[in-house]
Amino acid sequence: MEKPIFIMHISDLHFGKHDNAKLQAIEEFAKANKPDLICVTGDITQNSRKANFDLAKRFLDKLIGNGCKNIIVIPGNHDAYTPRGRSLKNFTTVLGRDLEPSAHIEINGKDVICLGVDTTESYYFLNTRGKFRKKSRENLEYRIENYKTSLGKNRVKNALKILLVHHHPISTPVIDRFESTLYFKNAGDFLTWAFKEQVDLVLHGHQHDPILYTLDSD
Repeated sequence: MEKPIFIMHISDLHFGKHDNAKLQAIEEFAKANKPDLICVTGDITQNSRKANFDLAKRFLDKLIGNGCKNIIVIPGNHDAYTPRGRSLKNFTTVLGRDLEPSAHIEINGKDVICLGVDTTESYYFLNTRGKFRKKSRENLEYRIENYKTSLGKNRVKNALKILLVHHHPISTPVIDRFESTLYFKNAGDFLTWAFKEQVDLVLHGHQHDPILYTLDSD
């Protein structure tokens, strides 16, 4: 029997306005259960200040120090506040992570391919909208083709493929006056690519509600 893969998904930690009790609970849970993969889908900080990214880095380093070595992190709209370029530079330099990361990990004999997409489009304070850019699609295509070359098309086809985004790719059952800011533009193009490449799982954050959808391309 194939051993299951334990993925821990956390999001919207909002360092700078964080809840220490919740952070401690996450740390203790991760330390006790040693997930195979931790996916963090944006809004690492409340306002993209370097001091808050420093706090986030210390927290992630604790998880790594407790044996959770496979951690994939992407930015959210709160990590890209004014001006976007300088804010996201804090993300890359302080956390030491790519805006659109990719990783191939072998877990319990199974290939896992994890690809991150930066959907942030914030240029001014409180602009929470997102977008799937042409550049992001090109990055996805480039990285998946590289894996097909290095691993072989059959291994990529049979791998567990995970996409990380921050904003919502589809509507959610939530009534909110800011609902239009939850989703990202060109989400149809994103989902079309995901179906074409037989992606198994899309993880996102933004709205602080736990929701699970199953989509069938047929």
